[in-house]
Amino acid sequence: MDVLLLTWGMEQSTVGTPDGRSGQKPITLAMRNSTRVCLEALSTLLQEPVSKVVGRSLLTLLESLPQEDRNAVEVLARRAELNTSLQSSETGSIGLTQSSKTVKDVPFSYTGSLDTGLVVHHERSTTRISAETIQRIRDEIESRQSPVKMGACNKPLIPDSVGEAMNMRYKTAPQNLSYVVPLLEEQGAIATRKEGRYWMIYRR
Repeated sequence: MDVLLLTWGMEQSTVGTPDGRSGQKPITLAMRNSTRVCLEALSTLLQEPVSKVVGRSLLTLLESLPQEDRNAVEVLARRAELNTSLQSSETGSIGLTQSSKTVKDVPFSYTGSLDTGLVVHHERSTTRISAETIQRIRDEIESRQSPVKMGACNKPLIPDSVGEAMNMRYKTAPQNLSYVVPLLEEQGAIATRKEGRYWMIYRR
């Protein structure tokens, strides 16, 4: 029996909910090797993370249940969500710490989301990226002809890159792209690829 560890939206360490919301108690999935291999094959075929394949399978299973059973699942889910919200309020938590990797495959941990803003946790400091900054990055990518240079460094600024635009127009650090871009890619909004010296962002 194999053990598969997942995070919705990222193939990392915990399982949340099929719609991608965080805050759920981590769950470890134990499965037969043949099941794991099938999941990985589906992931490759559909070009989606294993977590999304599992999520879609769960939704299909729920839809196949009798209405009475679906209602019971919904009640239990709402109860669990309420308990999680109460626990977060009592502890002042801003959400579970999640993990991802930069385009250069460097791991990082963070709390928050692309919609509410991010707090990236370093060994001795944090980087806060507001929801407004994230939206500006999205808008800049959308306004450019695809592909566009990422430009996540400021020494020097990469000419005609998203990072340069963020720095010149809004005085925000180009390094923010190191954390925002991978999460946008995990959402399926963009793709990235290194071409020559530069990392390029492709709209999907």
